[in-house]
Amino acid sequence: MEESKIELNKLIASYRGSIIIQRYHAEWHHLMPVVQKIYKFLENNFLDDFWTTKGIYWQHSRFNSMPIYTPIDIVYKRVVEFIKWYNNINMTCNTPINNKPTKCEDWDINS
Repeated sequence: MEESKIELNKLIASYRGSIIIQRYHAEWHHLMPVVQKIYKFLENNFLDDFWTTKGIYWQHSRFNSMPIYTPIDIVYKRVVEFIKWYNNINMTCNTPINNKPTKCEDWDINS
């Protein structure tokens, strides 16, 4: 079942740390700050051992392979894919295994 644009826009707003849901799927001026935040994260963590094991190279290549004229719907889709990947790792790092904390506490996953 495909998620609605409203649900996906809520996901993006949450990643941005915003309670205001924008039309990320349709407005470049709303989507580009999210893309910039993702680029900054990817560039800052590209060589980090933790993120390397979690697939950051693949995410980095997905964003860097988009030409400047990529349609907004494709960029939007990649943003959503990235946030789901990021949130999955974030959730994994914050979930104890067998009532023991995971090793993720040592990594700053929010930078």
